[in-house]
Amino acid sequence: MTKGNATVKPAASQGDTLPSAPKALADKTASEVEIIRWVAQNIDNPKVTVKSCPAPFAWTLLRQCRGNDAFISWFTDKLWSKLIPTRAQFGDEEGVLSLDGTQTLEVLDKLSAISKAAKASVEEEDAA
Repeated sequence: MTKGNATVKPAASQGDTLPSAPKALADKTASEVEIIRWVAQNIDNPKVTVKSCPAPFAWTLLRQCRGNDAFISWFTDKLWSKLIPTRAQFGDEEGVLSLDGTQTLEVLDKLSAISKAAKASVEEEDAA
C-alpha cells in the first residue's frame, strides 16, 4: 500500500484485513458520526483509500469490521443503528408521522363501529 491514495482491495466476504492505521492518518480528526458513517460506507468498498479516511479510529473500526464477523454485527447493532434518525427527529415536514399507523387504527375503529351497528340492526329485524 502506498501513502495517501492507497487502495485496499477487500476479499470476497467483508474484505482483506487492513494494515494498522497508516501514518498519513496520524493528524486527522473527525466526529464520531463522521467516523461511523465512513466505516459503514466502506465495509464492502473494494477501493477504500487512506485519503478518504477521516481519522485513525475509522481505519481501525473498518479493519475490525472486515476481519471479524462478530465485530461487524456489533458495529451495526451498537454504533451504526444509533445514527438512524427516530421518527420524532424527522418532524412531520414530510408526512412521516402520518405513516405511524394512527390513521389505520382510526379506520379500523370506524369499521368496527359500523360492523357492530349493522349486527345490531340485523338482530333487531330478526327479533321483530
